Amino acid sequence: MKSKQKLMVLVCISALLLSACDSSSSTSGDVVTTQTNGADQITNVELLTGDKFDAADLYNDYDKSKSVVITLSDGSITSDGSEEAGVKIDGTTLTLTKSGNYYITGSCGDGKIIVDSDDTENVRLVLDNVNLTNTKGSVIYIRQAKKAIITAAGGSTNSLTDASSYTQEDEGVTAAITALSDLTINGEGQLTVLGNYEDAVSSNADMKIGSGVLNIQSKDDGIVASKGLSIKNGSFNLQCGGNGFKTTSTVESEGFIGIESGNYTFTTGYNICNATGSIYYLNGGFNGSAGGGSGVSSTEKGWGSFGEKNMTAKGFKAGRDIQIYGGSLTFDTADDTLYAGNAIAVNNGCVIASSGDDGFVSNSSIDLNGGSVTLQKSFEGFESTNVNLVGGYLDITSAADGINVANGTDSFATKKRPGKNDFTRADKGAVKVDNTCVNIRSDRKGINVNGDLSITGGALRLRGGNKDSLSSISCSGKYAVSGGALLAAGNDKELAVPSDTTQPVVCLKYPEKQENASVICIKDSKGQVVIAFCVASGFDKVVLSQPALEKGKEDTWYQAALTSDLSQTFGDMQDDAYKVGDKITTFKAEEGVMTVDSTGVVK
Repeated sequence: MKSKQKLMVLVCISALLLSACDSSSSTSGDVVTTQTNGADQITNVELLTGDKFDAADLYNDYDKSKSVVITLSDGSITSDGSEEAGVKIDGTTLTLTKSGNYYITGSCGDGKIIVDSDDTENVRLVLDNVNLTNTKGSVIYIRQAKKAIITAAGGSTNSLTDASSYTQEDEGVTAAITALSDLTINGEGQLTVLGNYEDAVSSNADMKIGSGVLNIQSKDDGIVASKGLSIKNGSFNLQCGGNGFKTTSTVESEGFIGIESGNYTFTTGYNICNATGSIYYLNGGFNGSAGGGSGVSSTEKGWGSFGEKNMTAKGFKAGRDIQIYGGSLTFDTADDTLYAGNAIAVNNGCVIASSGDDGFVSNSSIDLNGGSVTLQKSFEGFESTNVNLVGGYLDITSAADGINVANGTDSFATKKRPGKNDFTRADKGAVKVDNTCVNIRSDRKGINVNGDLSITGGALRLRGGNKDSLSSISCSGKYAVSGGALLAAGNDKELAVPSDTTQPVVCLKYPEKQENASVICIKDSKGQVVIAFCVASGFDKVVLSQPALEKGKEDTWYQAALTSDLSQTFGDMQDDAYKVGDKITTFKAEEGVMTVDSTGVVK
């Protein structure tokens, strides 16, 4: 093998061990350093959604002297503007009927702001230390406007709280801030919205968030937009009984959620982000929990009852695609981490997830083009018709299959758990591994593919289940190896081996089942370590193919074990982490596939 290919595999393996970004990673909005292998970084959400931010959406400054000044109090509302200027006051209800800038300050324990303007210009509400509660309905109601813009003044702290039951409200109004028009939120201040009735913020059209600090608490959904939700930047803290971010339009070009940058913390009863269209995540720091977290398992009775019938508690749920281009994302969900009606693509960034159900689920394809994905807990890791691992790093821990490209929902998933995902897929799928470092720890099959499996580069290391007759790889189609490194450990009667290979493949058959602390150890004729790898699971067979196993060169296979009780260790071992025992046998790698047991090469 060429030395360049050897070096690439070694670098890939080392990078995998170091690449898994952790939850302490910076959430400053910078792209994490694990994005080295990915596609070109896209930095503008508008390129993906087509939803352009105009100057008014991003304008945070204001001139108080050129604004209508409004002061709130418990007994009344006062203003320096007249009715001709668009200000109507009825007790503690303020109605704005014209476009322009309105500077609002003060506190009111039972009041409301209504925007009802048919002008062709925007209405901007500048909130400067506003504390407003309505005991009968919504707090801010945009009944009519070209666009309503809510700006939290720099340095200000603002709070809006609606009623727990609406007794005086137009039909269809369900949120503390409800807009029947386009809605923009921005500013350099802080805005807290308490949605006691149902939702916190809702727009029946487009919603854009340019900046600001938003604290959202809601009985149901946090932020809801019909046509699309686009976020440029900001800091968000959402605690919602329903969904965190949600869109509702079923028009093909709408229903998207686009996040360009910012910092996000979610605790939701249902989905963290639920889009009828696509979800685009470009950059920033994201941390979300849904449905009580991954401790709520789909293998247990009663799973799936998330408040209302047929509700889900996923991380990102999209009717079409999910595309991640950068940033750092951490999920802890009772349901799937990512679920897409069409395709999922991770192009850059760092994803760490724990799921009570599956990791990534897509009806079409899952592509890893760069960055890092770590599924710390899942039922099945990746589940789709096609899985293309062509860049970056992937680490999967799963109770069932690590990667499932079986035809539809397999019998194990159907019979053993109440919260299964049902699919009707094409007759044949495929898994491709190239330029990707992959670790899979599975309690069933590492890779289960009804179709073809091709390994052309990178490093794929996996182990199958702890129980008897469970293999590391199951492949019904063409199983081809033409580059990279493969290590697959399991205990099936006969492990699946490549049917087409351009580099030597060695199948090791241990004389007896190995325990968790066992280390796969091979040294060359000079005593240099070729492989020292701990699977951290019971196994008796290993399929190996990598540049270090060169054709015609003598290697020696040894018994080896960890020097300490590290039963969960999985990966390459440092010299002081294991102890080499008795020699099992010596062999020379041959062209094609060969089997070795304690007696030597088995013809």
